[in-house]
Amino acid sequence: MVPVTFTRRGIPLLKEAVTSPSLASFVAEDGTLHIADEQQAHRIIRALGEAGYPQPAPGELNAMALLVRLYRKLIYHYATVVAPHASRQAEAYCTDVVGEYRLQQLRKLAREEFSATDAERLSEAVVIWLCNTNPALQHFRFLFDDTSLAKARYTDVITALDAFYRSAPPLYDDTSLLDALSAPARLHPDSLYRQLESFRQTTDDLIGDILWEVLLGMDILQEEQAQRGGGPGPVEVLDFAESIPSHEEYEAFSHDRSWMGNLVLLAKSTYVWLAQLSHTYGRTISELDEIPDQELQAIASRGFNGLWLIGVWERSTASAEIKHRMGNPDAMASAYSLKNYHTARALGGDSAMERLQNRAWRFGIRIPTGFCNWMNRPTRDTAFTVKIFHNILSWMCVSKTIIMIDPMRRWCFAWCIRLMAKSALCTMETMALPSRGMTRHNSIISCPRCVKELSGRSSTSPNATQSSDLMRL
Repeated sequence: MVPVTFTRRGIPLLKEAVTSPSLASFVAEDGTLHIADEQQAHRIIRALGEAGYPQPAPGELNAMALLVRLYRKLIYHYATVVAPHASRQAEAYCTDVVGEYRLQQLRKLAREEFSATDAERLSEAVVIWLCNTNPALQHFRFLFDDTSLAKARYTDVITALDAFYRSAPPLYDDTSLLDALSAPARLHPDSLYRQLESFRQTTDDLIGDILWEVLLGMDILQEEQAQRGGGPGPVEVLDFAESIPSHEEYEAFSHDRSWMGNLVLLAKSTYVWLAQLSHTYGRTISELDEIPDQELQAIASRGFNGLWLIGVWERSTASAEIKHRMGNPDAMASAYSLKNYHTARALGGDSAMERLQNRAWRFGIRIPTGFCNWMNRPTRDTAFTVKIFHNILSWMCVSKTIIMIDPMRRWCFAWCIRLMAKSALCTMETMALPSRGMTRHNSIISCPRCVKELSGRSSTSPNATQSSDLMRL
């Protein structure tokens, strides 16, 4: 196996397999089939169908491409890192075993049938052999069928290479190169997912830059193969007659039933809608009470009697700060990351909302508002978060000793850490609240509160001093 440049990253492709122009458009200059992303995989599948070939699932096609990339990556790693001189020695060994004529014949056929260069004849022969002997890839065999290479008895060359690499330095542990490449197919002959998983477990430190692609490919396969019920055939209409009481089901609206059952609700993303209205009416409309009566009348004339304004509450400044730090300086805070349940000052505040509601009611339009759980997306300036940290962390020291003694504080500490972890800011930023000081602890320093409480639990108070290194809470 001569030095490998690792430029041939695609699936080895038999020239005879390219029977349609649509499929030919995906063949790279090196004669292999490259799959850049999932969208291209879908296009290749359509091209295979047009050429009269079976159409695999996108995840399967992507998994095959990943396996080929793993084969090539590990061959390249071996030839350049593990045993740089083994490639030339392997070719010399094969020449002695099968003869120069066989190698020349293999080089000629690999170039004519698979567009392999002379420098890649042995490495490409190994990849073709791995693809053809992998049971999980048999339904793809029309792409890389090795029947044409039988004239050169290339399996004898593979056997010679296998014998050589068994005596050469191993790829990892005591596993030879060809054993390492073929082991996943032997262990999991019917599962592309398990083959990728096997490579991940045994060679994750060798495959490096394509590890994340392998993990993504495994996820796609798992998603495709997930059992979701149903399937082809007529759609079954669910019947709940046996699960409800024998008496006739009745409507159970709330005290608002006089209008709730007939509500036709129109949802608007508030800031987007105001920008659209500004463009339509040729003037700045930035507050809720500036929405024209003509617009409310138009909404009512279309049959809507409810208007749901999304994103009217005062939003968290921390949410906007995160987006700005991530490189999106024009982004607003998330509509679901709230500071409090008051109409945003940028929209005119609660008074502007009240005036809009009164005007909308003249057209028969109700304006409900939505609430989201404080715990869902807390940030450092959320009113709930501020209250929690002032009222709980003010009496709960993070000293490991006192937390482990007091079960209630241990629970609160774990609960607050989970709350902070859900925040998109780091823990210290989330805890950065005004007017609170907390002492940093180590093995010999404790805060005064810890000293006082520990002295009440033990006859001997710990020798502790207050640290001068305070963190603002």
